[in-house]
Amino acid sequence: MATFTCQNDDTHQETLQVTVTSRVIREASCTADGEKINTASATFNCQTYTDEQKVTIAATGHQASAEWKANGEKHWKECTECGEKLNEAAHTFEWVIDKEATAAEKGSRHEECTVCGYEKAAVEIPATGTPSDTDTNSPQTGDDSNIALWTAVMLAAGAVLTGTAVYSRKRKDSK
Repeated sequence: MATFTCQNDDTHQETLQVTVTSRVIREASCTADGEKINTASATFNCQTYTDEQKVTIAATGHQASAEWKANGEKHWKECTECGEKLNEAAHTFEWVIDKEATAAEKGSRHEECTVCGYEKAAVEIPATGTPSDTDTNSPQTGDDSNIALWTAVMLAAGAVLTGTAVYSRKRKDSK
């Protein structure tokens, strides 16, 4: 709205509708302000009056994408408008087990970034070599028999061999 006041009588005023148009001189970007010119115009007594005003268009700021980008060292998001890297940081890795190792089979694990999900190559987990309680197909190892019994058997066998050798020698000597 524009108000026109009579030069001879301040109480005599007329208010008119104003038409405003804008013309962009320079678009705003993520990091730089833009600029536009607003033009207001009104017609009174067959004469058009105009006024122009330069207006700054604020920089839009970066708009980060929803998905992470990554390489072997870092992760980041990209601006959807200009492609600039945002929130760039080093990975924060933790181990993730892909397959548990058992007594008979190797397993595998890999390192994964807790922020972006980037995964390093999987590495092998050696088989444990210890049979589980439920593994009935594995052969039994070790000897849990009575050592005193085996010692007695060995002594008896030694006595029999010694007796046989002595008897054999006596027999030879008597011939």
